[in-house]
Amino acid sequence: MTQAEKDKIIKELQEKLAEAEKIKVDEPKRWKPNKYKTYWLVDNCGGVGEVTWQNGDYDKWHYVTGNCFKTKEEAEEHRKQIEYTARYKNYIEEHSEPIDWKNAKTLKYYAYMRIETQEIEVDNYDRYKIQGTIFASNGQVIWDAIKEIGEDNFKKYVLGVK
Repeated sequence: MTQAEKDKIIKELQEKLAEAEKIKVDEPKRWKPNKYKTYWLVDNCGGVGEVTWQNGDYDKWHYVTGNCFKTKEEAEEHRKQIEYTARYKNYIEEHSEPIDWKNAKTLKYYAYMRIETQEIEVDNYDRYKIQGTIFASNGQVIWDAIKEIGEDNFKKYVLGVK
């Protein structure tokens, strides 16, 4: 091989490298630590802890269940989301009559936020069970549950409105 041929190959490789560097690599939307890197989680007592990723079942379970965070602050926010959603749901379960999901004539109440006004409202359905929605047997129980945890906490941690 001559020096000219070698130089030509090097130039072609440099051009290809420049092209490759322009290609945008899609990063995963959810962060996942590499092996032996630390991550934060909410433990089973409601505390926030830092652990090292070993790629074991323990780590994989935390990742799959959405309990694997890059920062302590993210884990603390997740802890609050768990807490306020549980408090809201528990209040409703303690103060609401059981819902008969086989009866399409019985009203089932739920809360939502109207986007235009950013106000919380309570409405009802009789025929639908919506994924992830917490229902009560009457609207007053919904309002009382929101009051119990605070409207701002309801918006931020139960509805997920930033």
